[in-house]
Amino acid sequence: MVVQKAYKETRGQPLKEVRHHCRWEYPPRGVFKLNVDRAIFQNQHNAGIGAILRDCKGEVLMAVSKKEREVSDATGIKMLAIFRGLQLSVHLGIHHLVVESDALTLVEELQKSEPSMAFVGNVIKNTKELMHCFQSCEVRYVGRNCNEAAHKLARHAWNVSDISFWWGSFPNVIASVIWVERLM
Repeated sequence: MVVQKAYKETRGQPLKEVRHHCRWEYPPRGVFKLNVDRAIFQNQHNAGIGAILRDCKGEVLMAVSKKEREVSDATGIKMLAIFRGLQLSVHLGIHHLVVESDALTLVEELQKSEPSMAFVGNVIKNTKELMHCFQSCEVRYVGRNCNEAAHKLARHAWNVSDISFWWGSFPNVIASVIWVERLM
């Protein structure tokens, strides 16, 4: 598995080398990176979705916190986070996109060419169709450490009535994460 591979690669290495495996990485020139995540608010029967779109310099083009109503299925809301992130990005004139999520099984489902038999198969099918709107769109697994900005945006959705956008900026709730990622 991916997590075991990362552990084996970093075991016994100096901290500087370990950090390289556990940090957000800039996409190549001409490619944009979309990180997505979810948070479940059990007592509200709602969930939050967070998405952050950045360019090859790490500049934030879009940050989003969105509340999703009447959901409680962790896998379904993780898949919905990927789908919503693509929905929000598809009309921005982006040709090459990398989507990162810490939902390994869903990333693997989206990388398969055959139809999904998963419980969220219809959302996976719709997500794959959205991915074809880009010249290239790759979905990758990243550990939670590499997805912290998206996770904090998802948790921030607790304070949102429906959706909050930040174009070319980001909310204070992720300012420290962005700052640290730029230093690493």
